[in-house]
Amino acid sequence: MAIVQVIDTGKSPVPADLTVWLRSVDGTVYGIISSPSDYVLHPVFLKFVIAACMLYGLLDQDKELSRLTGWLIWGQVIVVILLWLIISGVLMRQLVRRGLIRHIWTPVILLPLLLLLEANVQTTYFFTGLPPKPLSVTLSDLARIMAVILLFDFLHGQYVVTRHPHARLPGKSFAAADDLPTASPSPPTSSEWTGRMDAAAAHDKGGLDIVSPPPKLFLSGGPQGFLPSRPVSIRIGTETFGLSDILMIRIEDHYLRITTRSGNSLQRAKLVAIEELHQGDLGIQINRSVWVAFSAIQEVKSIRNGQIRLVLVNGEEELVAKPRVFAFRQSYRLSRGESIPTTA
Repeated sequence: MAIVQVIDTGKSPVPADLTVWLRSVDGTVYGIISSPSDYVLHPVFLKFVIAACMLYGLLDQDKELSRLTGWLIWGQVIVVILLWLIISGVLMRQLVRRGLIRHIWTPVILLPLLLLLEANVQTTYFFTGLPPKPLSVTLSDLARIMAVILLFDFLHGQYVVTRHPHARLPGKSFAAADDLPTASPSPPTSSEWTGRMDAAAAHDKGGLDIVSPPPKLFLSGGPQGFLPSRPVSIRIGTETFGLSDILMIRIEDHYLRITTRSGNSLQRAKLVAIEELHQGDLGIQINRSVWVAFSAIQEVKSIRNGQIRLVLVNGEEELVAKPRVFAFRQSYRLSRGESIPTTA
């Protein structure tokens, strides 16, 4: 349902798992970061295909569709569409990886699907004892189906791609590495410790409303035992990531979308199973689906009802869930080298 091409995005690095970019008939460019079967069988895409087929089926004026034959035809249509998209996606991916092709025009993908759908209808007519369609009717149906497929390809590029977790829009999913702050391993001086302790006391009186540059991570030094020991890198799914490079992790169904300083990656894993991310020194899980590194926080805003909103270095904003506000306050202050006040 799209033109396939390899695109050099320039400044923004292309993730290693993103090898193919697609262009819909409306000009929308997006990339598939998973296998074709994972993309096609994801609930977001499945709902779109089923809704599209049901909509077209309800508008079809064929009298046979009001009988059992119609339900049989449209059930087979959905299966044929999904199988063809998976098979053609795998074939295109292999051809692009081997450097045999760089561009695939839309009809190259849609024309075989069009013929398969019409063959499916004719076969159903034959086995159910219905008379075959005349040639003029068949050609008219082919033209109408082609127009409908192009229309749904337009709708897919406009409304499905932006919501699909396995699709990537160029230049919008992550910031370039040059635009992100780097963590500093230098420990604070004694005067800095004193100033930050005074600032922490002032924040306790007026609430947490911090507007400051991204905090520095102190990987060594500072008070004895300030940060727990942890490895330099961890393995998530099939890739290894530097802990200091991870900016944000978002839970998407059974996958984790990992945003680092060099790009994005989608890995099949569970956030709760990654113990190194839950020590509180590098970052914290702020709600049910998002883990944020302290180095990715550009601004912390206190909003009504005691909630906190985070503005990240990539321009996104995330809300800290109420049950996690207290833990975030303490962990964030520790990451900035500020003291945690105690009550007698």
